[in-house]
Amino acid sequence: MNKIITIIDCLIRWSIISATAGMMGIICMQVFCRFVLNNALSWPEEAARFLMVWSLFLAAAYALGSREHIGLNYFVDRLPVKLSAPLGLLLHLFTLSFLGVMVVGGWQETMSLMSLKTGALRISRAIPYFIIPTSGVLFILVTFRLILEDFRKWRAK
Repeated sequence: MNKIITIIDCLIRWSIISATAGMMGIICMQVFCRFVLNNALSWPEEAARFLMVWSLFLAAAYALGSREHIGLNYFVDRLPVKLSAPLGLLLHLFTLSFLGVMVVGGWQETMSLMSLKTGALRISRAIPYFIIPTSGVLFILVTFRLILEDFRKWRAK
C-alpha cells in the first residue's frame, strides 16, 4: 500500500513540476516573441493559464496528503486524544461530502462544456475544467488515506 501511495505522490509531484515548467516555458516564449520578434502569439496566455490552474489543483491535493493544506487541524491537534480523534474523523467526513459534490458537479460541468472550444487554443473547454473532478477524486483518495492514518494513530495511543 505504501508503495502505491509513493508512486501516486511521485506522479502528482512530477505533474505539478511539468505543468509549472511548461507554464514558465510558454511565458518565456511569449515574452521573446513579443519583445524580440515584435510578433505576439495569440495562444500562450491561455495555455499558461490552463497549466497554472492544473498545477494549483494538483498542488492542493499533494499538500493535503502531506498534511500541509489549510485546515482545522490547529484546533483539533490541541484537544485531548479522546476528543481530537472523533472530531478529526467528523471533519474528514465533512470534507468527503464536499468533495463528492465537487466531483459530481465538476464532472457535469466538464461534460456540458465538451462541445465548446476555447478562444485561442481551439481545444475543448472540457480539458481545462477536467481538473475539477480529477483533483476531487485525488482529494477523496488522500482523505481516505488520512482517515486510515489517523485511525491507526488513535488506536496506537
